[in-house]
Amino acid sequence: ESVQEAQMQSAVAVPRPWHSARSMRWIAAVIVMVGLAMTWALIFQRQSPPTAMDPEDNALIERADDFYYRYSRADNEAAIELYERILAREADRVAALRGLANALVQRMITTLTESLGNGHMREPASHRILERAELLARRAIALDSSDSLSQRALGLSLAAQSRFIEAIDAYRAALALDPDAWGALINLSETLE
Repeated sequence: ESVQEAQMQSAVAVPRPWHSARSMRWIAAVIVMVGLAMTWALIFQRQSPPTAMDPEDNALIERADDFYYRYSRADNEAAIELYERILAREADRVAALRGLANALVQRMITTLTESLGNGHMREPASHRILERAELLARRAIALDSSDSLSQRALGLSLAAQSRFIEAIDAYRAALALDPDAWGALINLSETLE
């Protein structure tokens, strides 16, 4: 009988208090993990750029693009001023980076063939502006490598610097991203010519 009682007592689970050392370690681990996750989320949220675009900046981009595509000297200067204003507020705005790159090159040229032929593009002031346009386009590509318009802007800045092979590569990259990019097709044909 005593053996049977001993087996029954060992078979019956002895209730453990909820605050055992093992439970407390588990609860502490969960609290630490939640705290780390919240801290990580706060740090990441502060470092990442805002996902929502400022509606005023969107309107300025549209206005600047509209000025740029009128292809007059005064409109191009208005576009440059608007792109610069947007970039002063948000330095990594892809549309403004590529737009400013295009407008700066457009400031330098009438047609690519004519501008390269008259030697104007080799002057130091022109060279500095074209280098800036290239850097702006490369920054836009670094921020969004899927943007065909940024590749086109890079091609335009390279072509204006007589770096035709690189320009052709940039235009082809733009067309690989967007086969219907008519602007890249036009620029590519002019560069090949």
